[in-house]
Amino acid sequence: MAICTRLNISAYIITIFFLLFVASPDAALANAKRTRDPCQVLLTNKEAVQLPRIKPLALRTRQAPFDDPHYQFELKYDGYRGVGYFEQDRCRFVSRNDKILAQFQQLCEAIASELKVENAIFDGEIIAYDATGRPIFNNMRRRKGPFQYVAFDLLWLNNQDLRNLPLEQRRQLLLEILPKKSSLMVESVASIGNGIKMFQYMVDYDLEGVVAKRLDGKYLRTTKWYKIKNKSYSQALGRGRFF
Repeated sequence: MAICTRLNISAYIITIFFLLFVASPDAALANAKRTRDPCQVLLTNKEAVQLPRIKPLALRTRQAPFDDPHYQFELKYDGYRGVGYFEQDRCRFVSRNDKILAQFQQLCEAIASELKVENAIFDGEIIAYDATGRPIFNNMRRRKGPFQYVAFDLLWLNNQDLRNLPLEQRRQLLLEILPKKSSLMVESVASIGNGIKMFQYMVDYDLEGVVAKRLDGKYLRTTKWYKIKNKSYSQALGRGRFF
């Protein structure tokens, strides 16, 4: 499995940022692949570090984009949703269905070597991208890289549960701890208040859509995140109800 080994800043990401912000291998690992419990990250020395099991928040569908200064609008990445559990230089990606994404363990371990934290839990998306940086979903299914983890939330940091903090604070903490100049783990592209403008850019660049989140929202079951899909998105063809 290939992972990106050099800094790749894509043309479309640069353009979106400018327009939105300037203009606005041992037994332990083998056992870990079989376990379905994401709370228990099995280490190479067979010591178990207990981190809380966190189910990623579901997205509710909203038909039309909107502007609101109380919302953060993010690019919706077309890949595999994965909660990242990191303990020093060890980690796991876990899917929405509580399955360990063992096929991305190489990416996970490379990220763990870059993170300077005691422990952390992220919510994000694993993507495969092309030469322009555009997510290509079919490459995910073929396990054809390069791959990247796009982090859009930080839920746990250094033995502290952050889920009761507002999104705005969690996002700031996320940006502070992300590896600098990393091609393996990056933050999601986001804009505050400009939902309509950002959605139009997603359509223009043939991307999946936008996710809307309240800045004061906590990471709780009652919190509502909205997805606004690009109905003309070319990679949705043939995917039916899974898109």
